[in-house]
Amino acid sequence: MNSDERESSTTTDFGSKETPGPEGLSGPGGAIVLGGGAGRRMGRDKGTVDWQGRPLLTHVTRRLASGLSPIIVAVGPETPLPPLPDATRIVRDVSKHQGPLAGWRHAVRTCGDALPEWFLLIGTDQPLVTVALARTLARIAFEAQAEGAVIESEGRLQPLGAVYRRSIAERLIRDESDDRSLLSFLSRCAIRRVPEAELRSLGFDPALIAGANTPEELERLKGLVRRSCRLDRESFAGDPERAGDGE
Repeated sequence: MNSDERESSTTTDFGSKETPGPEGLSGPGGAIVLGGGAGRRMGRDKGTVDWQGRPLLTHVTRRLASGLSPIIVAVGPETPLPPLPDATRIVRDVSKHQGPLAGWRHAVRTCGDALPEWFLLIGTDQPLVTVALARTLARIAFEAQAEGAVIESEGRLQPLGAVYRRSIAERLIRDESDDRSLLSFLSRCAIRRVPEAELRSLGFDPALIAGANTPEELERLKGLVRRSCRLDRESFAGDPERAGDGE
């Protein structure tokens, strides 16, 4: 990887940086990145908007590829693709803008043989999600003997930025319902809800799974990163050894 491909050192983790994979689950876990939306409110395809000097989809895939494999990117038939890690598997769905459930189902049907025991499901517009968070959610799901671990914010499940077992993907393929709602599908699965308070107790900021549908929301996420980096520098000010780990 050359210098301009490395992840920016100013990208925050908002939580633990070293989280082991769940004991008893094989492999490092993978990720499915859903990028097939029209991006109407963003004004352009989300994957190509700038994030810290790189296209957003480039940032998201490289961030996850540092600890998850495989990385599967599900996009529409005409979605433009920025540079991605070499091992990324691209899935193009000929049906346009059918929603995240349809994109997930198509990715599983196409690349199901490559899915590990557990995987992260994430949107292109969620640049703050970390490998550490994915591994923590996988451990929570495993310990609860659940098919997935999904963060609950203000009483509502957030199905993207969540971790699922391979068994739920197999269930998705068998599902013959015409319902296009991701939440409706999850209501029929054994999901472990993870309240924001529990997430904070584990050292993670719930803002990690925040997405951006508009330019204003994207700027808000960039502001969170800038604020986190400033607070990080301030906390290291009295610790010369740790201060050297910053920018």
